[in-house]
Amino acid sequence: MEALIEKLSIILHPYKDVVGQFAIIITVLQLLTPALLINEIRKAKSTKGFSIIPFIGGGIISIMFVVFGQMLNDPVTVKVNLIGVILSVVYISLFYMYTPLNDKFNVWLRVGVAGAFSAVMVAYTKYEDPELVEHRFGLIVTLLLYALIASPMAELGEIMRKKSTEGLPFSIIFMGFAVGLTWLVYGVILNSLFMVMQNLVAVLLSGFQLGLFVVYPSKSTVSEKKKN
Repeated sequence: MEALIEKLSIILHPYKDVVGQFAIIITVLQLLTPALLINEIRKAKSTKGFSIIPFIGGGIISIMFVVFGQMLNDPVTVKVNLIGVILSVVYISLFYMYTPLNDKFNVWLRVGVAGAFSAVMVAYTKYEDPELVEHRFGLIVTLLLYALIASPMAELGEIMRKKSTEGLPFSIIFMGFAVGLTWLVYGVILNSLFMVMQNLVAVLLSGFQLGLFVVYPSKSTVSEKKKN
């Protein structure tokens, strides 16, 4: 595996700057993708049927990557994810605005838990052994990223029962796949096994979810049969 990555790195290295710039652009576009979901909520004038998890999860991941970017002394990672933090605050605020009154407490509760978790993670980086913190925190960020990408699969049983992908955020899943694939190529160019494996798993998780849209329609066939 390492030998293959090394060979591909040599072949693709002349395209490093182009791929790097594209990775930044597509990552920013990914951060803007949830706006499409917010627009659907705006049209429905309610968050019923929509989950706040993608927005909260995106905020947590952005905060974690800001901290990780500071560890790596990488201003690009820090700047891109600061944008992610700001956008997440906007998305969560709009989600709250359209949340029915009886569900608003649950939104506050989840945001509070997410905020507390983020604070604990940031505090951890201040007290961990400086020689170990970068690697360990990198693993934590990677696991959180996987959890966020895989979160729509929590509804897999319901999707199979209804034979419908209705409610799955296609735009977010698709952009996650595209971003993962781009950073996978960039990881190959950098000859970074860690980055390659991190994004390879992300691509596989997103790809599986995209496959569900091929197998099942976006509307429930069960509900349609009942109507007929």
